[in-house]
Amino acid sequence: MKLVVIGNCQARPLAARLATAPGVRVADPIILHLAKEEDEAAHAEAIGGADLILAQATADNFRPRHLASNTLRADYPRKVVVWPNIFYAGQQPFLRYLTHLETGRVAGPFDVYHDLRFLALWRAERGLGPAAPNLDAEMRFARDVAQESLVALRTREADCDVGVADLVEESASERRCFYTFNHPAGWLLGSLATRLAARIDLPRLPPPPDGWEPLGRIVPPGLLLTREHAALQAMAFRVYDAAAPLLADPKLLRTTPTFAADAAWLDGCYTEREANQCPV
Repeated sequence: MKLVVIGNCQARPLAARLATAPGVRVADPIILHLAKEEDEAAHAEAIGGADLILAQATADNFRPRHLASNTLRADYPRKVVVWPNIFYAGQQPFLRYLTHLETGRVAGPFDVYHDLRFLALWRAERGLGPAAPNLDAEMRFARDVAQESLVALRTREADCDVGVADLVEESASERRCFYTFNHPAGWLLGSLATRLAARIDLPRLPPPPDGWEPLGRIVPPGLLLTREHAALQAMAFRVYDAAAPLLADPKLLRTTPTFAADAAWLDGCYTEREANQCPV
């Protein structure tokens, strides 16, 4: 059986796990965020030559359109199995991409990622905002993000052929499920591969190598900052001092993923009393 896997950064390690099944050949994955409209002919050749297409779920308006999961389902109705973007922020509730609406993505202290707690502390110390939220407010924010993100994961999985939201809900309080909101731990990614293999009747997958963590390159601070807090804060502040002109006006910043309380947090008006909106 020949497979082609289509998806984001999760596609390549997923394809590698499925390729360990006896009698399975896996084509080079098609990476969604690198694909272009002009690649359609090459993609069609790869997809057409596969027995099954394992496509990550996308929005209907995804571009390039020929790789949108619903387009693939329509074009290859008996060959497509859809899997979800394993995306959950509950274990890193303060982690975000930041995009300036005029200049684009803002580089962060942790590669492309930002910890909103350090951003709030920096804004307060540089006189750009009020005092950063206290620990009680932080924990409330974290709980809200975790609940909202789990609901979003379940919603994304509703139209998929397999899912892992149940595993995240069962395990998130006990073990690492994610390194960042879009980089699942090896065991969770492996569980998705196992469920996909069962869905398409592949032989049982052998265990992955010890320490298999294909998406564990970036490990930002967790929910509770460790004794390295001071060093991490100093490093984050250096990054934010260098990018200060981009961070001066929070109304020009967009968070990804975006949660209900993010705007209040960036504006410096997130409080225990009013978590989801700023005072008028």
